[in-house]
Amino acid sequence: YRSDYGVPGSPEGHISGVNIELDKQRYEGQMEYRFNTTILEKVKLQTAYTRYQHQEFESNGRLGVEFGLLTYNVSAMAHLSNNAIAGVWWEYRDHATDGFYWTPHTRELALAGFYLNQRNFDKFTLQGAIRYDLRRSEPFRPGAVVRAGTVQRRDFNGFSGATSGIYHWTDRLSTGATLMKTFRAPGIEELFSDGPHLAVYSYEIGNAELGPENGYGTELFVKYANDRFRLNFALFRNQIQNYLVPTNSGKKEWGSGAAGWLWIYQYMGHDVVMDGAEIQIGGEVLPQVHLQLNMSYVNGTIQANGRPLERVPPLNGKFVISYTPTPWHLYVASRFSGSQTRLGEFEEPTDGYLVYDIGSYLNFSWWQLENMVVFEIENLLDTTYREHLSRIKSAMPEPGRNVKLLYKLNF
Repeated sequence: YRSDYGVPGSPEGHISGVNIELDKQRYEGQMEYRFNTTILEKVKLQTAYTRYQHQEFESNGRLGVEFGLLTYNVSAMAHLSNNAIAGVWWEYRDHATDGFYWTPHTRELALAGFYLNQRNFDKFTLQGAIRYDLRRSEPFRPGAVVRAGTVQRRDFNGFSGATSGIYHWTDRLSTGATLMKTFRAPGIEELFSDGPHLAVYSYEIGNAELGPENGYGTELFVKYANDRFRLNFALFRNQIQNYLVPTNSGKKEWGSGAAGWLWIYQYMGHDVVMDGAEIQIGGEVLPQVHLQLNMSYVNGTIQANGRPLERVPPLNGKFVISYTPTPWHLYVASRFSGSQTRLGEFEEPTDGYLVYDIGSYLNFSWWQLENMVVFEIENLLDTTYREHLSRIKSAMPEPGRNVKLLYKLNF
């Protein structure tokens, strides 16, 4: 995947704008072997390698920021009897920078083991999962002092897990509850970042003293499905200790190059409460005519001062009408969002929006290969709108009318 695009000039960032060049290569492989014994059904191995290169150039062609990331992943899962899965997961990341980006060259190693199981008791289903994570961030040259703090090796470990109980009232209707405990260790970027990110008009600073996130959550849900209609509805509440989020400091930093001032975002850990709801409704209203509605809402609050948590999206969703005469798939969609007025200390409000998309897929077989032709028009009416989570919304709205023509070949 390669991309070359520009971000327009603005007093909030660079007067003359910047050009962004991305290069991403990803290779995946997987293997599955079936044992079909009473204890072990099958083992699945997966591996992936990703090379990501990111460069940001000023309008005069001078390199402002460059960073690269190499990622290796390996996982193994054993499917056992009685609906159980046990597995291990390993990851290695190598992060390097150049230009006006001072994040130290760092490698990260992670290892996790996990186990999942499901038991069925007449009308009741019990699901459970547990995972243990180890993560190490190790700079190649420890001891340096950057704005994020003293560069040193950091080690993290912790448990996460969840259990769900589901009661099946009928073949169509079920209700349930989930209790969960989550763990997330900070990554390289959250610990040691120190430099401008021109693509989003910000200067990012990590926090070398960050601890891990630990969350405790509850979810209540209802599911209903028949031959023509589906409904999923969930309410959730999460209490997260040391929630890691890039926080606008209210200060500005001189950006690389001429006349550029960037908001400073530093990674902080807050104890927060997040409440929300999600709903998915879909069904076939006429032969080959389907409707689908997805909506979600989250309300985040910092416990220490009662202020709204920043970088939380407002009520948003998507509504789709599709017509599926074989081999075609035709659709009209609307994406919508409410306004966001629950703001962090230095955030600005964002207006709501409603935009429309249309598209079609054509599926066919040729030479025993699966082929797909995709034609889409996003933001059909060329509406000007802004996403609340965009850091460049003051200078640049979301893309206008966008026409896509894609050909996909699966072999």
